Amino acid sequence: MGELRMYAICIDEVRDMFGATPAIAGTLRQIASETFRGAPVPPRAPGMLGKLGPLFARAPEAPLVPHGTPLPSDVENLLAGRFVAPERLGLAWQVVDAWLGRRSLARHVLHRTPREVDQLEFELTRAGLPSQFGIGKLQALDAQIPLRPLPGMSVGYCKHAHVLASGRALQAVLPDVLPHSHQRAAALADFLTSFETLAGAARANGRPLPDLFVTFDRG
Repeated sequence: MGELRMYAICIDEVRDMFGATPAIAGTLRQIASETFRGAPVPPRAPGMLGKLGPLFARAPEAPLVPHGTPLPSDVENLLAGRFVAPERLGLAWQVVDAWLGRRSLARHVLHRTPREVDQLEFELTRAGLPSQFGIGKLQALDAQIPLRPLPGMSVGYCKHAHVLASGRALQAVLPDVLPHSHQRAAALADFLTSFETLAGAARANGRPLPDLFVTFDRG
């Protein structure tokens, strides 16, 4: 089963996770520690250990990291914007997904195979949705991040204004969407049109307007 994941977050905030400033890196290390280690980041240790970052300060009695769990080195490579070896790509994307899940203003996930996504897109077009507002257009722009997609995975984004226009266009054709696809189409329309409210929340918190960052793991 594939997963089409959509995150409401400014594309600049996504790019800033790679080669992150010390302030942003600290926040992202904390998220990674809470997600993958199940414990708060310990105080920075003195000497060389402290220079390596808080995730490396593991107490001797702490359990080993389970197989398939990202390592501190995976986190540090991403924060520095370094090349990620092919065998570490899946783990690196686990980290990025955790960061996006915590830092995005909202998230929407479609658990569908590529064929099912294509079918939904076809049914929306048949209902009258203009082609420029199709599902594929929601990830048409190059995200320009240094982390490569996994095999069979696509990554992209669209700008805030296009998200809102797509949501309104989708809402307009909902009455003509076939019943078996109506619920999924309505949920997507609700998510896209919520960007108007999310924009207010972003401004209130001193953050930029959210764009739509999309990853599609085709399974």
